[in-house]
Amino acid sequence: GENMDKKIRRNKIRRVRQVRRVKKILLSGVLVMAALLLVFLVFVPKVSAKRESKAQAAREIELEAKMTKVTIGAVGTCIFGDERGTGEKGSFLEAYERAENPGYFFRNVKTELEKADINVANFIGDMSDETAAARKHPIKGQKEYAEIFKEGSIDLVNLANDRTKDYGQDGYYDTAIALNEAGVAAFGNDRVSFKNINGIQIGFIGIDVLDRSMDMQALLIKNIKLAEGAGAHMIVVCMNWGKEGAEKPSKSQEEWAHRAVEAGADLVLGYHPSHVQQVERYEGSYIIYSLGVFCNGAEKKPEVWDGVIYRQTFGFLDGKLAKAWEPEQIPCRISSDSGENNFQPELDV
Repeated sequence: GENMDKKIRRNKIRRVRQVRRVKKILLSGVLVMAALLLVFLVFVPKVSAKRESKAQAAREIELEAKMTKVTIGAVGTCIFGDERGTGEKGSFLEAYERAENPGYFFRNVKTELEKADINVANFIGDMSDETAAARKHPIKGQKEYAEIFKEGSIDLVNLANDRTKDYGQDGYYDTAIALNEAGVAAFGNDRVSFKNINGIQIGFIGIDVLDRSMDMQALLIKNIKLAEGAGAHMIVVCMNWGKEGAEKPSKSQEEWAHRAVEAGADLVLGYHPSHVQQVERYEGSYIIYSLGVFCNGAEKKPEVWDGVIYRQTFGFLDGKLAKAWEPEQIPCRISSDSGENNFQPELDV
């Protein structure tokens, strides 16, 4: 009987061990399955996501290779001249007469400006022989100052602001004529300019939001429709707005910018505040709220010395704007002399 009991005990122990072994095998099988499932759930989607993003990147590169590209450059407000165009010591006129040629003023930034296909600036004051001023402290420059833009690689100049009629309507016309004669397109208010780059037609519009004499919203819509009707593939709108000393855009600036984009603007360039203000992307279009001042001929010791060159590339497929690359902002100073303003902007590197 004792042997029988031992036999039963041994069999029990064997069975227990067998059950344990089977459990271990099953458990390790479950763990292997779980590990495989984890790999499948985590790794495989990563691989396919990687593949997909690679394929997407390849598609984009292929698409970009087919695009016609246009790079637009923009600088802030330029003031050539000072109150009533004095020729006194240290004045803009004196600097112009002393300079070997009109290229002197932008020579330190020209290489950077030449990287764009087309450059646009804002101008205040008048280039005119008129002597009857329409305001108390008028800014006056000579007609030949228009050559400064031409020599400095600026192709278009916005005149839609509150200072281009310092010498009345005649002063304004003189300025536009001087620019056009120098081969620089003047635009703004009711005048829309066009530039054709690589077969891409770009319309340039200037609106002075601060001018209360007429309905600027209606003029903006009218000009955009005119540009579209003339076959513009892209529309750039320059806005004179905001407070002169403000570092951030006002609610009004934001409303106007968004309105311009909703009406069809592909790029909005802001002027008037002397500080450079931020860039915003709205509904796929870019807005720089203020390009600040770029060349200040009216003040020897201005408050704001920092300017910017804004540059952005756009891609077109079958004449339609297909891509806007992130804009570059190249910091500048309005003078290459740290002690006083010599009216010669330079890169701030």
